[in-house]
Amino acid sequence: MNITPKDSSKRNILFSGYYGRFNTGDDAFCAVSAWGARHYWRVENIQFLCRHIPQLPVKAKAVLFARSFFRGQGLLELPVHLAKKPITIFAGGSVFHNKVAILSYKELIKQANRLRLTKLGGIGVSLGPYRTKNACNSIKDFLSRFSFLVLRDHRSYEEACSMNLPFKPVKGFDLAALLPDLYGPAKCSEKIDDATNPVLGVSVCHYERYVRGEISNEKRREEQIIETLKMVSKSLRITIRFLVFNGHNKYGDRELTERIAGTLADYADIEIVPYSQNPVTMWHRIGECDAVLATRLHAGIYACFAEVPFLMVEYHPKCVDFLQDIRYPCHWRIGDMEVSVNELGSMLISVLAKQTRPVLLDMGMFRARARRNFSEVDI
Repeated sequence: MNITPKDSSKRNILFSGYYGRFNTGDDAFCAVSAWGARHYWRVENIQFLCRHIPQLPVKAKAVLFARSFFRGQGLLELPVHLAKKPITIFAGGSVFHNKVAILSYKELIKQANRLRLTKLGGIGVSLGPYRTKNACNSIKDFLSRFSFLVLRDHRSYEEACSMNLPFKPVKGFDLAALLPDLYGPAKCSEKIDDATNPVLGVSVCHYERYVRGEISNEKRREEQIIETLKMVSKSLRITIRFLVFNGHNKYGDRELTERIAGTLADYADIEIVPYSQNPVTMWHRIGECDAVLATRLHAGIYACFAEVPFLMVEYHPKCVDFLQDIRYPCHWRIGDMEVSVNELGSMLISVLAKQTRPVLLDMGMFRARARRNFSEVDI
């Protein structure tokens, strides 16, 4: 039920999240948030609390200065934008896991109270994992000031319900599940030549080095992926299409992708799809794949809703939450590369040879849940 007021077109919405960091998953959040605000809420003035945004299907703008000249600059810019009393919405992703996050929860609360901000809310977000107990308490206090909260996974929804917030949380789904609503089918056309190599999409990324974890586990995972791809390539003539979901100069996937691609050049035809600031580019390139081996969460989510068979490396709790939410078949789960090279290779070969594939529930159910991010929110 859409209960948006009739004059919502005159309202200002300010979306906050991990935007402008050259990450396809976060870019998808921007695209779907802007589209949903216009399509469901009929809002015209759509802004994002970041320095630059990807290509979007509707008119919107980034409100922070394009360049950052000194540390803490964003906190000084924030009151200027909140003075217009926008409805401020955290949209998409794992934003609630640390005591101090985007620009600073405490600063946002202070400015919101001082300026009597109209509303705070969240859509398509998850909670945790928290780094400390204090972080959990800080976030709970922050969420208690919200007017609405739509969660993207069941675990986060249950946790929000246990917090005794002054409103009823909504069980939604990841915003990227609405990519078919926004862009249409991922697969533009059928293959003309059946003799064309099967295309295996692959996304890889580092993780442990960014969270002070065990680098040895990162290396183990990467080596197993390489050996698996060699095995598959020896059994089938395939094209390996590497998908660079994160194009950040420091934290992105390009360097790792190029290194792994280089080790496989003698085994298969290699393609590299670079990061693009237009989320629809990756949407269609995944739609052209016959199967996807995903490390990045949104490589799996893109494949899932593009209706492309996929296997996901569960390197992070958010990957586990997603697979559990869609009730992904247990016998197709590979954990954090916890199956042998032979097992994983055999699974991929069977999918690429069209012998079998993971059977998922009706994705329409989860797209309907994703629409709750907009239809169940009163702005």
